[in-house]
Amino acid sequence: MLKWIIILFLLSSPLLGQEWINVSPFSDNLVSISGCFISANEGWIFDRRLDADRELYYTSDGGDNWELIFTLTNYYARFFSISMTDPLNGWLALTNDYYSYISFFKTSDGGHTWQNMEDHIIDIEDVSSYHFIDDNIGFISTCVYTDSLPNLYKTIDGGYSWESIEVPPMYVLNNPVNYRITTFFFLNDSIGWAGCHYEWAVGNVLYTSDAGENWIAMDNSFSEVSAVQSVTFITEQIGVLLCYGCLFPYVLLTTDNCVNYTWLDLPGYENAINFQNDSTIWITESSGGIYRSTDLGDTFILEYLSDSYINDIYCFNNIGYFLGSNNTLLKFTYQLYIDDDLLPSNDYLFSTFPNPFNPSTTISFSILEDSKVELNVCNVKGQIVKTIVNNNLAKGEHIFTWNGTDKSGKTLSSGVYFYKLNINDRIEVMKKCLLLK
Repeated sequence: MLKWIIILFLLSSPLLGQEWINVSPFSDNLVSISGCFISANEGWIFDRRLDADRELYYTSDGGDNWELIFTLTNYYARFFSISMTDPLNGWLALTNDYYSYISFFKTSDGGHTWQNMEDHIIDIEDVSSYHFIDDNIGFISTCVYTDSLPNLYKTIDGGYSWESIEVPPMYVLNNPVNYRITTFFFLNDSIGWAGCHYEWAVGNVLYTSDAGENWIAMDNSFSEVSAVQSVTFITEQIGVLLCYGCLFPYVLLTTDNCVNYTWLDLPGYENAINFQNDSTIWITESSGGIYRSTDLGDTFILEYLSDSYINDIYCFNNIGYFLGSNNTLLKFTYQLYIDDDLLPSNDYLFSTFPNPFNPSTTISFSILEDSKVELNVCNVKGQIVKTIVNNNLAKGEHIFTWNGTDKSGKTLSSGVYFYKLNINDRIEVMKKCLLLK
């Protein structure tokens, strides 16, 4: 049974030195940010408000700097989504105030210039979803409003020509139903999935292993799957579905390519989900909580609490981006540090006693030469709550006392905190402590 945990406290496990920074280039806190990242460094974003400036920004250094690279001049159109397949090639979808697709543009120079592809797209006013695997191969699906199957089209020449692709029929209680394709996800050039939505909030997943030439319906029992909003896989067998039922959204985990599902329950309505690796899953929920599981969904830990509605997650090894409302573009970075208790030797002889503690604890360490030393106390979000020392110290042993207060002298609440010892501007030791009240 899935359990979620607010605070992590494992005294003998490796430590994650976390950092959360808002790297948004916008100043207005009413901004709602959308976009895409293709690596830990490269990303494109825009403002999705109704009165948005229709400007596209680009970063090549992980959000440290942003460049305005394109401005939309059509007053009656707005950016809807951007999808880049590599640093040069990508697609931009435009919408009107009613959130219907009105045109598609493509770029081959990283988003600085865009070519209008409206004349090449079939049934553009009825597009329900689109996806490009690379600069040549892509898919567009259009809605069907009668008792028939959706229209699915594929291009192999970058969107200039499209061929119709056959899709399988779907059934509810042995009765054929019409449906629409809501989302695509491709693991590589060949293997992909498409999420579907029927009437009555019922859904399913299509699967292809030949780059979308043929698709099969993964399940026709519909005992568990509601309307599928997003599909994400980390291997051909392991994936997650974000579904919208009649009352609330929820997440299903599969480890056998949609043959069986496990419901991942969280304290809130899930907004976005993505994998960091084959055992780590990130999920955001409506109250602003950002959760991470490192055991493939068995337990989730609240890593960060935002005041935003996070809609998109992008993960690249040790770096993640979380895009949402209230001018939120959170960049998450972490490094793995080993608790010094687990090391065979420790040049700094770092120790704390007692641990857990109340109301104070003694921290001691030794340095081998005169050094610049900074000793901070951080919370579970990686934020510095107290600086115990930040000075040049002589070689030898040093002892300090921390009484569980923050920078302003206010007593901190019970929970897990981290000591971070920097020697000559290098992080040398991170160690957990538990403050009890």
